[in-house]
Amino acid sequence: MSRRPACCGPPPNSPPWRADGRNTRLVVADEENRLAGIVSLGDLLGVFLREDEDLRHEIIDVLFGTLRPDLSVVMAEVRDGRVELTGKLPLPSMLPTVEQLCATVGGVVSVSTTRLAWNTDDALPNGRGGDRS
Repeated sequence: MSRRPACCGPPPNSPPWRADGRNTRLVVADEENRLAGIVSLGDLLGVFLREDEDLRHEIIDVLFGTLRPDLSVVMAEVRDGRVELTGKLPLPSMLPTVEQLCATVGGVVSVSTTRLAWNTDDALPNGRGGDRS
């Protein structure tokens, strides 16, 4: 017996729960609210699991294919689906685009850009370059 209430959802669409670690199983009911099955979070996410090196190659392909040649000094490190970008962007205004491009790659769990810097700050009137601080 579970101490947590069951989360039920109609098949076959997306589950009505947050993947926050509290609920790791989903009870699936049919149209008449009868038990149709139970799936785990691992079952649902398993189709997205990919090797880190495979993810890294696809991220580099996506970034360079879209923003080339502006990303010649940006590198991607991937561990357990978590992407960390390092290096320098030409402009900080490129940051949201780079984050979004990485996040759309299947299998990416999170994207960190805290170790990215840029050459010229296009948000400052004098165009000062440097780090994000």
